Amino acid sequence: MISCCSHTRLFLIFLLGVTGLRLLWHLFLNPVGITGDEAYNWEWGRNFAWGYYSKPPGSAWLHGFIGTLSNDSLFAIKATATLLAAGSSLFLFLALRHLFQERFAYGVALIYLLSPGQWVVASILTADAQLLFYWNLSLLALVRIFFPKEENSPLKRDFLLLFFALALGHLAKQMMLVQIPLLLLAAAFIRPRLFRHPLFYLAPLASLASLLPALLWNAQHDWVTLTHTAHHFEKDDFSLSDLGERFGALLALSALLLTPLAVAAIPRSLKHWWQKKRATDPHTLFLILYGSLPFAIMFLLTLRQDVNPNWPAAYHGGTLALAGVCYAFQEGEVSKAWRVTLRMTVALTLLVITLFTFAEFFFKIVGPARAQRRTSWGYPELALQIADHDPEQEHALILVGHRDGASQLAFNLPNKPAVAVWNEEKKIAHQYDFWPGPELGHTTLLIIERRREENDGQPTDRMKESFEHIEYLAEYDLHPSREFPKFRVYRTSPLLSWPSPLAKNEKKKE
Repeated sequence: MISCCSHTRLFLIFLLGVTGLRLLWHLFLNPVGITGDEAYNWEWGRNFAWGYYSKPPGSAWLHGFIGTLSNDSLFAIKATATLLAAGSSLFLFLALRHLFQERFAYGVALIYLLSPGQWVVASILTADAQLLFYWNLSLLALVRIFFPKEENSPLKRDFLLLFFALALGHLAKQMMLVQIPLLLLAAAFIRPRLFRHPLFYLAPLASLASLLPALLWNAQHDWVTLTHTAHHFEKDDFSLSDLGERFGALLALSALLLTPLAVAAIPRSLKHWWQKKRATDPHTLFLILYGSLPFAIMFLLTLRQDVNPNWPAAYHGGTLALAGVCYAFQEGEVSKAWRVTLRMTVALTLLVITLFTFAEFFFKIVGPARAQRRTSWGYPELALQIADHDPEQEHALILVGHRDGASQLAFNLPNKPAVAVWNEEKKIAHQYDFWPGPELGHTTLLIIERRREENDGQPTDRMKESFEHIEYLAEYDLHPSREFPKFRVYRTSPLLSWPSPLAKNEKKKE
């Protein structure tokens, strides 16, 4: 019989063991490579600013810090994601241990740690890895504030911890702002006396100060981040087939990333709350407010639009804990459903690890499936082929195409040179549009991405005006499993003018 206090030691052993295995996996196998979003965030980190096109600056600053310390090591990027995932699992365990018993916290946090979703988060350093780290840290602070061990007022250090988690979380991703209405809602239902505590207002309000530099940057750039974020909530065409596809995709991916039992806990817990309301245990109610309720709202959003599977990731911990309340620890015994869920989680995670490790081999050899263009597959080889045209690195590099391609080339080319993105439109499309183009008079390699057959990859009239001479060199495939995209490479000399959407917007204001 395992004693109660040993569950903390057991979880820490599992946490260290799993984290160590993930680090070794990235160090020796390196199957994931740098994804498009990671490379894009890494590019941000090379260009310090107070704000960025689609996100607050936290992810860029973290990438810049890691890149400076490690000389842009890919392993350092993956190791940081792994350590952030380990921290988010630890904070969830500590929060649940405070709410319930060690045994319960151990059971829930272990499945969370082993889940495919956490393995993905531990493999890709984007804003989500930071968000979950600070989100679960804020949960730890909040459970101490809402449920102090003694009936005295919460400790000042818990409000300080809440402020710290919220402030850094706001810098990571816009989703962290949801914490503020959630904690007000939780106080109204669970502990109304907190409304008389000045620190309960001061901590979240003061945390918003971390966004002031980003707000000032946005005010100077037509609120581009706000406009981009609003695009995520544009209404899609409604039909039963569209609704079924959107709802089904979110349901299937959530069940895969989090476990089917956790997804089943969403309607069950909400039904329980609706029927019993005042009789609902406050600890369970806290999990409903931070788990199944916002998760259910994500499912409701599929009535009008696509919902990315990473959007509800912040609610995974609370929802999985609700599954423990609803299905696992009944009358002090671990249910058969929970044991099956643990085995299923390990099996799904092993499947995800295997797919990550051997997927590129599968796509190259087996077919006819296609490698995702937002992965790293094909870009290191493409970078070497392009580098052969400029062994002395005397040319500036210009990509006509998706910002992922520019970021991937910048990371994979020797010495990681700057890559500019050509944009003839009047509208700012990504962060590259805020950075200056190559120096005028410079010779360049112009790389045109052909994303489909009808795109012939020929220079446009605007390009012909911008270069004195354009010479076709070669065309390269990205990956053996895909017919497109293809990349056509031209040598040009010299650069006479640069199309800047930012300059066009500034002229329009005048």
